Amino acid sequence: MVDDLPATVVGEAGYGVRAIRVAEETRPDVVLVSLAGPRDRALRTLRALQACDAKIFTLIDSPDRTLLRDLLALDVREWLPGIPTAETLRQALSGQVAPGGTLDQTGRTLDQIANPRGNVVTVFGAKGGIGKTTVATNLGALLAVEAGLSVLLIDMDTRFGDVGLMLNVAPGHTVVQLAQNVADLDRRSFKESVALHESGLHVLAAPTSVEQWGAVSATQMHALIEFAARLYDMVVLDTPGVFNDLVDMAVGTADQIVVMSTLDTTSLRNTVRVLEALEQSETPDEIIFLTLNQVNRFTVLDRGRFQQILHRPVVVEIPYEERVADAGAHGCPIVTRSPRNQAARAVRELARRLTGLELAEPDPWYLRLWPGRRGRRSAAEGPLRRSA
Repeated sequence: MVDDLPATVVGEAGYGVRAIRVAEETRPDVVLVSLAGPRDRALRTLRALQACDAKIFTLIDSPDRTLLRDLLALDVREWLPGIPTAETLRQALSGQVAPGGTLDQTGRTLDQIANPRGNVVTVFGAKGGIGKTTVATNLGALLAVEAGLSVLLIDMDTRFGDVGLMLNVAPGHTVVQLAQNVADLDRRSFKESVALHESGLHVLAAPTSVEQWGAVSATQMHALIEFAARLYDMVVLDTPGVFNDLVDMAVGTADQIVVMSTLDTTSLRNTVRVLEALEQSETPDEIIFLTLNQVNRFTVLDRGRFQQILHRPVVVEIPYEERVADAGAHGCPIVTRSPRNQAARAVRELARRLTGLELAEPDPWYLRLWPGRRGRRSAAEGPLRRSA
């Protein structure tokens, strides 16, 4: 594979002491290390070869996440597929592989393969008081408890920011503080900065002062969200009922957008504007999940008329329940306080639509008291099935 390259092969060796000795004797400019052999020996050899003053490329037949994380731990960020072609080697030697880059057919970086990006879900609606924060907190808690996912809820409400209050958690650091220092973040410092709710949901709260939002840019927030998406299965963004640069970024970054509305005329008017804005920005229809909240028999419009006006189906309808507000007042989302409540069932349906997971409704409390009961799915039962 090197016959057509402007390079000379100065030595070959297997793993271990022989490889290290050949490298010391020949002092090569480039070292190719195949990881096709025994993994432990290959990684130990690779670690030892890093002491020599040479450019090292690893050759990987079938990269898996564990192997790539081992390479990242060694600060090895350049790799080539299996048996590379002469053209691939030529590109690598000429510097066309950027740090952290790869020449495989997917075009993904090593960091992206070892740490795949989680889904970003933006909860948005162009009106206050329609229950965005309530839905965001319940959605995050349900995904953590019933789906067993690692979930981060980021409070991006630049006006009120009630997530911390609604979940009764004391934030260690605010989203603004982390966004301002995003370039210096690592996994450990990030995880130490977020608050943990009893449901297992991680929370990054908004600052207590509205003025503090002026100290952070949309670019910094985008970098923070992308960083978080490498650490969690799901990142849920709770946004204010207004359009601004941060909201525009949150919508543009999202893999899925939950567009919230109620059945009153002002909410309908604003939802029309939201959907028009999403259409103008060429947002794919399949990532928009139109959700009705606080539905009761006294609303002026009904679901059918609402869908007819918007020319778009409603994905989920969440009924009005007094117990939802009561649960929130106690820092306990309705999905964990009363998981069989009608509103909780609607949030579960929304989670199912977003994830494709079949989420089984928990058994009634009286069944959970008995040994041998049918309980919630445990880790031993294996992963949740995806719906067809």
